[in-house]
Amino acid sequence: MYLLYCPCPNLESASKLAKTLVDQKMAFCCNILSNVTSIFFWQDKLQEDNETVLVAKTLSDEPEKIVKYLEGIHPYEEPVIIYWPVLKN
Repeated sequence: MYLLYCPCPNLESASKLAKTLVDQKMAFCCNILSNVTSIFFWQDKLQEDNETVLVAKTLSDEPEKIVKYLEGIHPYEEPVIIYWPVLKN
């Protein structure tokens, strides 16, 4: 299993991405974490903004394909989409 982490500009966009991932069977479950404060540099300026984080859970053995898919439909110009394996004891 892999977890994917994907910040989004708002609840609407995170919900749309989550529904698409589950509908396309790329993820079996998504969680949406609202009201996240993000601090970052963008266009040479320190920024602070509210975001909504999408966490997707997938059993896919090719999470890179999901990342590429999300990059193509994500509203951000340069979305951050990372994943890591879930290790079980």
